Amino acid sequence: MNFTKAFELVDNAVFSTVGRHLNDPEVTVLRGAWEGLTYDQMAESSQYTINYLMRDVGPKLWKILSEAFQEEVSKTNFRAALERHQSSAFVTRIQTPTPPTFQQETIAEEDLPRQDWDEAPDVSVFYGRTEELATLEEWLLQDLCRLVTLQGKAGIGKTTLSVKLGQNLQDEFEYVIRRSISPISSMASSLQPLTLQDLLRDLLRCFGIKPSRDANQGISLLINHLEKNRCLLILDDVETVLRSQDPLGRYQEGYEDYGTFFRRLGEVAHQSCVILCSQKKPKDVAFLENPKKPIRTLSVEGLKPEDALRLLEDEGIKKAGCEELVECAKGNPYALKIAVSYIKKLFSGDVTKFLEEGTWILGAYEQELDKQFDTLSPLEKSILMYLAQEDESISFLALKDSFQQSQSASTSNLMEALASLIDQNWVETGNGSGSQYTIQYLTRKYLNKFEATHPSVQAQPQPQRR
Repeated sequence: MNFTKAFELVDNAVFSTVGRHLNDPEVTVLRGAWEGLTYDQMAESSQYTINYLMRDVGPKLWKILSEAFQEEVSKTNFRAALERHQSSAFVTRIQTPTPPTFQQETIAEEDLPRQDWDEAPDVSVFYGRTEELATLEEWLLQDLCRLVTLQGKAGIGKTTLSVKLGQNLQDEFEYVIRRSISPISSMASSLQPLTLQDLLRDLLRCFGIKPSRDANQGISLLINHLEKNRCLLILDDVETVLRSQDPLGRYQEGYEDYGTFFRRLGEVAHQSCVILCSQKKPKDVAFLENPKKPIRTLSVEGLKPEDALRLLEDEGIKKAGCEELVECAKGNPYALKIAVSYIKKLFSGDVTKFLEEGTWILGAYEQELDKQFDTLSPLEKSILMYLAQEDESISFLALKDSFQQSQSASTSNLMEALASLIDQNWVETGNGSGSQYTIQYLTRKYLNKFEATHPSVQAQPQPQRR
């Protein structure tokens, strides 16, 4: 019997037993066992690590074959076991298999999706996001999107939404892997974001693939795995590799190869999905995305009023004034939780007394806004300061006239800056019209406080109003 015949028999046996065909790592082990190789030799001649083949792939394959052959099968006796079960009855049975009907409770633990959540937040208590989850599930399961961006301000809930989605859909994927690329992630070895090489090395290790020293080859190895296996990758804090004060979403020096990475994830057809969580949209993603293509962006905004009210109720906050509190915060869960801490400590849970003080920009929330504001370009900051002094929404024509007169800002620069502010949820369209722009209550409160405490900002040329 040659290896081709042995492969055919084993593949049919595996299909008859567990309802699937051999995958690439199993073929590597099978061929190596057929040729009498050690696991070390198998690893040397393949892209997989010895630990992955010896401790993961091999034991599971022999377990399946032991069930199929109805005797104990191992690497050393595999050929003899196959010969013993080559009777005509056995061959007839395994060459015309009928995929079995499996009950959920009979699936062995090792057959469940492999998961690595990398210090993901606990989402056992989760509020709302019903529509967002439904949209994302449709994109991933029906439209088979391969690259999805969750974009929104820090604290708005991108991370918790991505983790909740991953947990809801974990049975639909062979692998579910989450990683943060921020400097404070568990994988970071310095105060800089993860380099692409470090990220690829870690991801390939999760899949049992030997990493490459060349980033482009590493990308190819990863995409090859995404093509052959149904994987869900969640990459958080993507904005940390983007330039500060750049409305176009370009990359920091030394991190430009992330652009190649994201572009290839979107351009190459594969059966997996990569989710990017980011405050800003990388320029390569913005170029690729299309509602008719499997590359899309979901803008993550605040909780719906009923969900935000439930959050406040669970925090033990008195009902009076809660609706106004939610409206002021536009459902921002992080802002609400910061406010709740002060309401409890200073006002015995009385929201009305807190609102009477008119002070929202406090503690950690102010620090978070400061960090986000610092990443904006001077023109973006000027636009926000201009909108903060306007009680009503402003048209683009009025904005353009004022800035061209006072700061000589070109129309293209204004368009780029305004589009970036809208993408990052600093600016929203007013009165349901895409040609009128305004800012939210909390953004206005922050900018007014910022202007009062930063004389250098006040000294900047201010746009003339019409």
